[in-house]
Amino acid sequence: MPSLINRALGHGLLIVSSGVSAILPLALLRSIDRLYGVEIGAAASVSLTVAAFVSQIGVAYWLESRILGQTAIDLGISPVIVTIGLGGCVLWPLGAASPSVGLWLAVPALAALEATRAIGIYRGRSPWELIATVILLMLCITVLCMPHQLIIWMATPLAVAVVICLRRYSSRGGLMPSPRRGAGWVLAETASTGIVQPLVSVVILGAMGASAALAYRYLLSLINLFSPFLAVIRIRLMRSHSDFEIVVTGVAVTFISGTLIIPEVFHLWSFFFGEVWNEVGIWSLAVACVWKFASLVSTIPFASLRRLGRAREVFILRVVSSVIYLGLAALAAGLGGSIFLVIAAYALAEAATSIIYGRFAWVQKSQS
Repeated sequence: MPSLINRALGHGLLIVSSGVSAILPLALLRSIDRLYGVEIGAAASVSLTVAAFVSQIGVAYWLESRILGQTAIDLGISPVIVTIGLGGCVLWPLGAASPSVGLWLAVPALAALEATRAIGIYRGRSPWELIATVILLMLCITVLCMPHQLIIWMATPLAVAVVICLRRYSSRGGLMPSPRRGAGWVLAETASTGIVQPLVSVVILGAMGASAALAYRYLLSLINLFSPFLAVIRIRLMRSHSDFEIVVTGVAVTFISGTLIIPEVFHLWSFFFGEVWNEVGIWSLAVACVWKFASLVSTIPFASLRRLGRAREVFILRVVSSVIYLGLAALAAGLGGSIFLVIAAYALAEAATSIIYGRFAWVQKSQS
């Protein structure tokens, strides 16, 4: 029993750490919207979407390409990641001169922050990660409650720099292996998946306007509260299969769905996000929760294929999935002009992905 409790606590710490990291972009976007208005907020939403894409590529290169086809290894955080992150933190304050494009300068720092977080998840719980989580939590609360230029452009990069350094210190002594054979497939697969969100964001901005683009980004940021659970289970399952962690994540996803939908029933999200949230509504939020639950289902066979080292096959499957995603979402945005239809397209695409992955993983296991 103590062992089970310790596992649950360790898993919980990793999830909380990821959750706080997921809240930071939302906090920044909301503060910029309140300070500078919808038009600049919409422009900032695109830069944050690109930052998320670059972060995915960084995680694929610094983590996933190095653990491909392997079980647990003691992976460290490369000094290169720290250099990129700290360099981004130095550039970040310069964005105050032009808020509409200023967050582009924060992309390296946000990408490094995500890469260090992912490696920390892979390594497991650490007392230093707990300290980093507290710092990020206090930062998010400050950014949300006190929208001010000094906080966005000075305090935030300073806190991000401290967290990156703490995570680097916690991984000292860890291995830094070169990317394994097949790493190119991993990067290509991640790029084919991650490019969907930036492209759809641009389509929505062009076809539906700034208000819809900002509302869409708010919804994605809110739904990113699922990301900690999905990111942890994805990385942990690439390390080794665990029915316990799958069950815990499933329960957590169900719980988070309720905690997101109930406030919408009482119009609390409209109060928090303002008038642009009227572009979303309860049905879009509910379908988004279904989409993320489908993502959990598809993660299980995906991780199994990665553990088997099937990088090329996963890339092909990802390309098929991304084409389905992009085609349905662009059609929904361009012709339907509704965020609900875009999110419904995502849910359908992810359900199709789950079926494709599950079938292929079953065939691979039966042949091995």
